[in-house]
Amino acid sequence: AGSATCTSVLGFVRSECTCGTWSYDGRNLITAYQSGEVAVWRIRSGQVIHRFSNDTYNPKRMLRFASNGIVSIASHHSKPLFLTGSQDGDVFLCNSENGEVHEKLPKHQGSVEFVGFCQKAQSWAVTCGTDGQAFVWDIDHKSVIAVLEHPSQISSAALRQIRHYDNFT
Repeated sequence: AGSATCTSVLGFVRSECTCGTWSYDGRNLITAYQSGEVAVWRIRSGQVIHRFSNDTYNPKRMLRFASNGIVSIASHHSKPLFLTGSQDGDVFLCNSENGEVHEKLPKHQGSVEFVGFCQKAQSWAVTCGTDGQAFVWDIDHKSVIAVLEHPSQISSAALRQIRHYDNFT
């Protein structure tokens, strides 16, 4: 049997790590923390290459990354984009390659427990929250495609392709 080798230890412990995801190309790890911070790690070196916190500001878009307790994160499957969802309802779309905050999407009324990207419709994303709402977004146009409502909180979702005949089965 083979043996595993530890290539690096990631040392950014300011608060509890709540979630993480791989970047679209598998070279970086994106981790989120209870403090509202996000770190983009270069796996080979163990170095933080980008850090998102209350100090992260995009002057072109006049956006400040400010979240309290990030509880969900997802990376786009073919672009250097990731989404974060926080306990206070904030949703941010960020770039893992250049360290920019692209967009702050409208808030949920509760914690955002799930964020994800659609693999077939590459510009679509979904956010789900304890407010019982699921927003389907067109991230290219920063607009809501649909709002789905549930009588209780939504804590997770499964994204799949829906075929026309699914409506009749």
